[in-house]
Amino acid sequence: MTVKWSAGGQNTDWWNRDNWDDTFGGQWINGVYVSHYVPQDINYAFVQLVGTEENPVTVDYDASKSQEASNQVGNLEIGDNATLNVFGVQQSGQYAFNVNYLTIDQGGELDIDTTSQVFLGTNPVVYGLLKISNASVLIDSHSVVGNGTVILDNASLGSTSSYMALDCNLTTVLENGSTLYINNASAGKKIEVDDTKNYIVLQDYNQTVTTEISGYNDNTVIRIEAGSQTPISGSWQSNGDGTYTIFIAFDDYGNGITFTDVVLDKDPVFTIGEFKITQNSDGSWDVIDPTTTDGTAVTFSATDEAITCYLAGSMVRTLNGDIAVENIQIGEKIVAFDWKNNRDIIRPVVWVGKGHVKVNPALPDDEAGWPVRVLKNAIADGVPCKDMLITSEHCLFFQDKFVPVRMLVNGVSVFYDKSFPVYDYYHVETEPHSVITVDGMLTESYLDTGNRSSFRQNGKIAILRGKTHSWEQDSAAPLDVERSFVEPLFQRIKARESITSACCVQKERIMESDESDLHLVTEKGACIRPIRREGQYYRFMLPPGIKAVRLVSRTNRPCDVIGPFVDDRRPMGVAVAEVHLLVLKHAYKITAHLQATKPEGWYADMGEQGVAWTNGDAMLPLGDYLTERKMGLLSIRLHAAGPYQIRPQPETGSKARII
Repeated sequence: MTVKWSAGGQNTDWWNRDNWDDTFGGQWINGVYVSHYVPQDINYAFVQLVGTEENPVTVDYDASKSQEASNQVGNLEIGDNATLNVFGVQQSGQYAFNVNYLTIDQGGELDIDTTSQVFLGTNPVVYGLLKISNASVLIDSHSVVGNGTVILDNASLGSTSSYMALDCNLTTVLENGSTLYINNASAGKKIEVDDTKNYIVLQDYNQTVTTEISGYNDNTVIRIEAGSQTPISGSWQSNGDGTYTIFIAFDDYGNGITFTDVVLDKDPVFTIGEFKITQNSDGSWDVIDPTTTDGTAVTFSATDEAITCYLAGSMVRTLNGDIAVENIQIGEKIVAFDWKNNRDIIRPVVWVGKGHVKVNPALPDDEAGWPVRVLKNAIADGVPCKDMLITSEHCLFFQDKFVPVRMLVNGVSVFYDKSFPVYDYYHVETEPHSVITVDGMLTESYLDTGNRSSFRQNGKIAILRGKTHSWEQDSAAPLDVERSFVEPLFQRIKARESITSACCVQKERIMESDESDLHLVTEKGACIRPIRREGQYYRFMLPPGIKAVRLVSRTNRPCDVIGPFVDDRRPMGVAVAEVHLLVLKHAYKITAHLQATKPEGWYADMGEQGVAWTNGDAMLPLGDYLTERKMGLLSIRLHAAGPYQIRPQPETGSKARII
């Protein structure tokens, strides 16, 4: 029962029976003898797709067209100059594609792009190219043989119960956040990773992986599944030939996981040091970004632990006069302010740290890494005594409280200095945490709230530090980010702009718009624009089969549109009130966004009855009202939207980095 593609390159539809020939003449199917039938018409067919250089073959397999996709293809051979594209969603819950034995010859290609599960049988043979996008692929034998290439594009291969044995001549490529479960002794010839967060997953026993890991970068994650072993450290060692060995230790006796052939990304953003190990909620462990104990780089984003520090040239008041922060040594005696007793006291420096930032202009200014420049005299006469350069989360001391400087930025006398795309930063620690004077301004010493790995220890003396601290329990003064306290400070500083006018920079002009650009995105990624807008009402025509849409819009942050003295940096999209779905003259209320437990992308109730805010990309389930033949009209009433800041888009899209 061999079924061979006979349409050449003229027709591409797998489900068109005229495109297939039975090489043995025909088969009886449902009481009729036929010579043209699709492979799913019979059980375990042997299927051949072969093209020529002059007449290459491309076959499109749309899983949504299948009525009998539970019938397994017995043996599929994709020959030279032949490409099979598998796409679409299997509505019945069966496999989108199901084959018992698969062979991809050299010059052949199988391209799978579906969110449904795919079954590739036992020991698939890949001499050509197997590309898997957005899918979860199951392989009965947990193995792939051949000397071709497997590309995972936002996909996973294997599982915690199915670690893959890959042929020693096979190359696997991980792209766009993919996951590969590997068997240590059989991980293939090479594993290539791109610069997105890809996962290489192993079990927790002693093992050595000799497979080349190519393109390793600070987004590459080695995951160790939960078991009896606990990883305690990770380290690098140069092999002397441009490659490196990674060792993840389970104990102090040499037990652990070793990768012997690691090739770094061509343009790495880190140098070699120790790793950061974190435990996930399921008990597994992630070995990720090298820490900065020796000047290596880690990536930070808006959700990471705040980095508070000084730039070079900041003058710290000590018992021996003002000393540049980069020259402070452990043991130096710093002048601290005991505000409770209104007196100066002396405290020794117990730690000094240094790091390096590469700014990411794609993020908002307060998260991008730009330093803040506080102009001379901006706070008061002689305060600061010279221009002060600090990071945005660094705190200044006012009225017995600490306030992050980002909340005082007015764009004129206190502003983000964008002449520093990269810079070194420094900090000094006293025991306990202290109010100190830098550049004539009362500010803070270092408080380790869990971000010490963002520094490397500066100076000739190294001291091991203890547990991390918290602002609530260990700070020298309370942290206050309440608008009622910060806004008067902001306005007082802003009123002094004329005093610093000779040094002030021109405030950056930012355009604003009340247009939300509200549109829908379907589960398949299609964009739907409103067909009509009347005041606060937006109406969208929905095609059949839609069960959920995403409400996508511009976003603003309260700290941007109200003022930095508002400590709310959440992206706010639109405030949605009533939603109705009209189907064949029947109107249905859609209320998922108003429930106590909300779908992804909605904020919890904010005190406005019958209204919910999105974060700019919110899921809205619609139920089963739109069947295959029913269209619908979705009506959305917005309670509030905007204003939105319109900023020019930077060219770079990389994250901010601490190096």
